[in-house]
Amino acid sequence: GGVSLVHSSAWSGLDGGALVFDLASAPAGVEPAVVSLRAAVARAAASLFLPAEVERARTLLVGAAARALESRGAVAAALARDEALGTRRAAADLASVTPDAVAHVARRLLDPRFEIVAVVRPPAQPVANAAAARTPAKPRPVTATATGAKRPPAP
Repeated sequence: GGVSLVHSSAWSGLDGGALVFDLASAPAGVEPAVVSLRAAVARAAASLFLPAEVERARTLLVGAAARALESRGAVAAALARDEALGTRRAAADLASVTPDAVAHVARRLLDPRFEIVAVVRPPAQPVANAAAARTPAKPRPVTATATGAKRPPAP
């Protein structure tokens, strides 16, 4: 019943963004996995960030930004985006980021009041026969809401 997959991703835009943590678990392991993830997120939100950690993150971001501009098309897209949105992503901007600023943003982004948990579980009723069990079920979309996940009614 343990966790078999942990993945995280982030996205951002002018109106904010999201941190996404994906867990894969056997049905019996879902609740303990969510409790464990919440504890890890709370520890991260309460942590102090060392100057060396911030410098390492800065170095990784500057390197990733440079790699993202390896083609002429990527450079053109970045220039157009920055012109259209009035944004600029420069290493100099990152130089002013302090460990306290990172901690402040982490507390804001990891605030449990904004948490959304969506759980996708297998069907509650077993498949009637073995032939049907070998036929993959048509996936149904799951929508996450502030109160959890709701599955739309069956067609």
